[in-house]
Amino acid sequence: MAVPLRRPVRIEPATRPSMLAALWGIVFAIPHIVWGLGWWQEALRFSLGLRVGPEEERVINDPGFILSSLWGVAALSLAACGIALSTVQPWGRRLPRWMPVAGAWGVALVLAIRGLVFPGILGGLAIEADLIPLGDDSDPAWNRWNIVLWSPWFLLGSVLFAGAARHAAIE
Repeated sequence: MAVPLRRPVRIEPATRPSMLAALWGIVFAIPHIVWGLGWWQEALRFSLGLRVGPEEERVINDPGFILSSLWGVAALSLAACGIALSTVQPWGRRLPRWMPVAGAWGVALVLAIRGLVFPGILGGLAIEADLIPLGDDSDPAWNRWNIVLWSPWFLLGSVLFAGAARHAAIE
Protein backbone atom coordinates (compact mmCIF):
# COMPACT_ATOMS: atom_id res chain seq x y z
CA MET A 1 0.00 0.00 0.00
CA ALA A 2 1.39 3.38 -1.00
CA VAL A 3 1.88 6.05 1.61
CA PRO A 4 0.30 9.33 0.54
CA LEU A 5 2.80 12.11 0.10
CA ARG A 6 2.35 15.21 2.19
CA ARG A 7 2.68 18.58 0.60
CA PRO A 8 5.83 20.40 1.65
CA VAL A 9 5.37 23.12 4.21
CA ARG A 10 5.12 26.46 2.49
CA ILE A 11 6.32 29.53 4.30
CA GLU A 12 4.37 32.57 3.18
CA PRO A 13 6.64 35.30 1.80
CA ALA A 14 5.42 37.82 4.38
CA THR A 15 6.44 35.55 7.26
CA ARG A 16 9.88 34.63 5.92
CA PRO A 17 11.81 37.34 7.80
CA SER A 18 10.25 36.18 11.08
CA MET A 19 10.91 32.53 10.40
CA LEU A 20 14.48 33.25 9.29
CA ALA A 21 15.03 35.44 12.36
CA ALA A 22 13.84 32.55 14.54
CA LEU A 23 16.22 30.22 12.72
CA TRP A 24 19.02 32.77 13.23
CA GLY A 25 18.37 32.65 16.98
CA ILE A 26 18.49 28.86 17.06
CA VAL A 27 21.66 28.67 14.95
CA PHE A 28 23.36 31.23 17.21
CA ALA A 29 22.31 29.38 20.37
CA ILE A 30 23.66 25.99 19.26
CA PRO A 31 27.42 26.68 19.57
CA HIS A 32 26.91 28.43 22.90
CA ILE A 33 25.09 25.37 24.24
CA VAL A 34 27.81 23.08 22.87
CA TRP A 35 30.54 25.26 24.43
CA GLY A 36 28.60 25.51 27.70
CA LEU A 37 28.66 21.71 27.87
CA GLY A 38 32.45 21.84 27.52
CA TRP A 39 32.58 20.47 23.98
CA TRP A 40 34.36 21.89 20.94
CA GLN A 41 36.69 24.05 23.02
CA GLU A 42 38.97 24.95 20.11
CA ALA A 43 36.10 26.71 18.35
CA LEU A 44 35.32 28.57 21.58
CA ARG A 45 38.95 29.65 21.86
CA PHE A 46 38.84 30.87 18.27
CA SER A 47 35.62 32.84 18.82
CA LEU A 48 36.96 34.55 21.94
CA GLY A 49 39.93 36.03 20.16
CA LEU A 50 42.31 35.77 23.11
CA ARG A 51 45.96 34.90 22.71
CA VAL A 52 46.81 31.37 23.82
CA GLY A 53 47.98 31.56 27.39
CA PRO A 54 46.96 31.86 31.03
CA GLU A 55 44.35 34.59 30.44
CA GLU A 56 42.56 32.46 27.86
CA GLU A 57 42.57 29.47 30.23
CA ARG A 58 41.29 31.62 33.10
CA VAL A 59 38.40 32.96 30.99
CA ILE A 60 37.39 29.60 29.53
CA ASN A 61 37.38 27.91 32.95
CA ASP A 62 35.63 30.75 34.79
CA PRO A 63 32.16 29.59 35.96
CA GLY A 64 30.88 33.16 35.63
CA PHE A 65 31.93 33.25 32.00
CA ILE A 66 30.36 29.86 31.31
CA LEU A 67 27.09 30.88 32.96
CA SER A 68 26.75 34.39 31.52
CA SER A 69 28.58 34.29 28.21
CA LEU A 70 27.71 30.79 27.10
CA TRP A 71 24.46 29.71 28.78
CA GLY A 72 23.21 33.30 29.08
CA VAL A 73 23.77 34.03 25.40
CA ALA A 74 22.14 30.71 24.46
CA ALA A 75 19.07 31.60 26.55
CA LEU A 76 18.87 35.10 25.05
CA SER A 77 19.20 33.66 21.54
CA LEU A 78 16.35 31.23 22.17
CA ALA A 79 14.27 34.05 23.69
CA ALA A 80 14.94 36.06 20.53
CA CYS A 81 13.72 33.06 18.53
CA GLY A 82 10.50 33.13 20.55
CA ILE A 83 10.12 36.86 19.91
CA ALA A 84 10.51 36.32 16.15
CA LEU A 85 7.97 33.50 16.18
CA SER A 86 5.52 35.58 18.22
CA THR A 87 5.26 37.98 15.28
CA VAL A 88 3.75 35.32 13.01
CA GLN A 89 2.40 32.43 15.08
CA PRO A 90 -1.21 32.29 16.32
CA TRP A 91 -0.09 32.15 19.97
CA GLY A 92 1.70 35.47 19.45
CA ARG A 93 -1.62 37.13 18.64
CA ARG A 94 -2.68 36.64 22.27
CA LEU A 95 -0.08 39.21 23.27
CA PRO A 96 -0.65 42.94 22.93
CA ARG A 97 0.59 43.76 19.42
CA TRP A 98 3.22 46.17 20.71
CA MET A 99 5.05 43.43 22.63
CA PRO A 100 6.28 41.31 19.69
CA VAL A 101 6.92 44.46 17.64
CA ALA A 102 8.94 46.16 20.40
CA GLY A 103 10.74 42.91 21.19
CA ALA A 104 11.76 42.33 17.57
CA TRP A 105 12.89 45.95 17.16
CA GLY A 106 14.86 45.66 20.41
CA VAL A 107 16.65 42.53 19.22
CA ALA A 108 17.33 44.20 15.85
CA LEU A 109 18.83 47.23 17.62
CA VAL A 110 21.09 45.18 19.89
CA LEU A 111 22.33 43.10 16.96
CA ALA A 112 22.93 46.22 14.84
CA ILE A 113 24.99 47.80 17.62
CA ARG A 114 27.05 44.62 17.97
CA GLY A 115 27.45 44.29 14.20
CA LEU A 116 28.42 47.90 13.57
CA VAL A 117 30.07 49.33 16.65
CA PHE A 118 30.77 47.09 19.62
CA PRO A 119 33.23 45.93 18.29
CA GLY A 120 31.44 45.53 14.98
CA ILE A 121 32.68 46.41 11.56
CA LEU A 122 33.34 50.07 12.40
CA GLY A 123 35.09 49.19 15.66
CA GLY A 124 37.13 46.54 13.90
CA LEU A 125 38.18 48.96 11.19
CA ALA A 126 39.14 51.50 13.87
CA ILE A 127 41.30 48.82 15.52
CA GLU A 128 42.91 47.96 12.18
CA ALA A 129 43.63 51.67 11.60
CA ASP A 130 45.19 51.90 15.11
CA LEU A 131 42.57 54.42 16.21
CA ILE A 132 41.54 52.08 19.02
CA PRO A 133 44.15 49.89 20.72
CA LEU A 134 43.72 46.13 20.67
CA GLY A 135 44.00 44.60 24.13
CA ASP A 136 47.30 42.97 25.05
CA ASP A 137 45.62 39.58 25.49
CA SER A 138 43.72 39.81 22.19
CA ASP A 139 44.71 37.96 19.06
CA PRO A 140 45.04 40.42 16.14
CA ALA A 141 43.68 37.80 13.73
CA TRP A 142 40.41 37.75 15.68
CA ASN A 143 39.71 41.36 14.74
CA ARG A 144 39.90 40.50 11.06
CA TRP A 145 37.55 37.57 11.58
CA ASN A 146 35.26 39.93 13.45
CA ILE A 147 35.12 42.26 10.44
CA VAL A 148 34.46 39.59 7.80
CA LEU A 149 32.50 36.91 9.69
CA TRP A 150 31.16 37.74 13.15
CA SER A 151 29.91 41.29 12.55
CA PRO A 152 28.15 40.51 9.24
CA TRP A 153 26.45 37.59 11.04
CA PHE A 154 25.07 40.01 13.65
CA LEU A 155 24.01 42.47 10.95
CA LEU A 156 22.16 39.68 9.14
CA GLY A 157 20.30 38.92 12.36
CA SER A 158 19.52 42.62 12.77
CA VAL A 159 18.03 42.82 9.28
CA LEU A 160 15.96 39.67 9.85
CA PHE A 161 14.59 40.85 13.20
CA ALA A 162 13.85 44.31 11.74
CA GLY A 163 11.92 42.55 8.96
CA ALA A 164 10.00 40.53 11.56
CA ALA A 165 9.19 43.72 13.48
CA ARG A 166 8.09 45.51 10.34
CA HIS A 167 5.85 42.62 9.34
CA ALA A 168 4.28 42.49 12.79
CA ALA A 169 3.76 46.26 12.88
CA ILE A 170 1.86 46.40 9.58
CA GLU A 171 -0.14 43.22 10.10
